[in-house]
Amino acid sequence: MANINTIAAAPYSQLANPLTSVNFFPSIVGGSNRLILSAGQAGAATVGSSLASTPIEDGKIFIVKCVIRIKGNTTTNFTPSLYFWGGTNTDLTTTGNGDAALLTTSAYAVNSTTQYWTVEAHIVWNGSLGQFGGWIVGMSGATSATLISPVALSNIPITAATIGVVRFCAGGFFSGTDAGNLMSLMQFEIDKL
Repeated sequence: MANINTIAAAPYSQLANPLTSVNFFPSIVGGSNRLILSAGQAGAATVGSSLASTPIEDGKIFIVKCVIRIKGNTTTNFTPSLYFWGGTNTDLTTTGNGDAALLTTSAYAVNSTTQYWTVEAHIVWNGSLGQFGGWIVGMSGATSATLISPVALSNIPITAATIGVVRFCAGGFFSGTDAGNLMSLMQFEIDKL
């Protein structure tokens, strides 16, 4: 939930039956351009897509929060992901060109049920090196949640295409096709600590 510490927040989004490899949430439901959560960096030139009124500062922690609701309609598994966006790919399925997977958890069963995948990435911007570092924690599941072991984020470089703006995108995919498979982006925001 956005609050006084929120730097940027994304609107609700959803994607039906994404398959095979990571599919990112669209900027509008039914759209073909990926939803990119962005915030400006202090001391860097900002880019038009920045939503930040308060920039991310060198040496200070900021938190990326992501909550995905997953509804599997049949016997199926789901693999969720959180990415740092490299500044190039805007479609829903292409990765590369500086895109960096911050966290992709193992596929887990979402058989005819609704479950949640929640993560918090605690990240520090190192302005002198032009890199990020930090850690991610989270959980997945429905009534019996499974904790996601902390994952270290080490030296994620900022490319020329991303100088001045910190950008993230989220998504996932199902292991099998079913018209009832649905992933919904319930919360996606950047907060200062």
